[in-house]
Amino acid sequence: MAPLEGQYILIIGGSSGMGFAVAKLALASGAKVAIASSSADKVQDAVSRLSGGGGHAQASGHVVTTTRDGIQQQQQPLDHVINTAGRGVPKPISEIDMGSVNELARLPLFVPLLIGKLAPRFLKAGPNSSIIFASGQVAEKPASPEEVAEAYIYLVKNTDATGSNVSSNGGVILK
Repeated sequence: MAPLEGQYILIIGGSSGMGFAVAKLALASGAKVAIASSSADKVQDAVSRLSGGGGHAQASGHVVTTTRDGIQQQQQPLDHVINTAGRGVPKPISEIDMGSVNELARLPLFVPLLIGKLAPRFLKAGPNSSIIFASGQVAEKPASPEEVAEAYIYLVKNTDATGSNVSSNGGVILK
């Protein structure tokens, strides 16, 4: 498998949870990491925590939203884009309207489509680059973020994992 040393990884949703755990593990493996989130405070805090471990950790942060038009030009080509952005907050069915349906669909449906469309512009060409998406269900209880991060790093390093699905479901199908 390809080493992560020197690779540049963008983690959307990297300021907390699984994304933060992936960023931490990627940095520990020698990668350069950029995290993106919709909260400036969370981005700043996460970059501070990621960079505070000493050594030569190279972490940067960016504030992004799904309502802002325009993509900034990326200075350095990316090796990998990982999307771990969370889900919207559901409303009771009696309060649902088209606006809330659009909001709920934004992160799990629209964002992956836009990433799939736009990420290739910023990725290095070739079989060693990747786009990795996350999903899950409330009924599935995955392991800790640190354990799930290992699966992301596996997918980043394994250039033969094209089109693969990895499930970390806490054994829910065995129950």
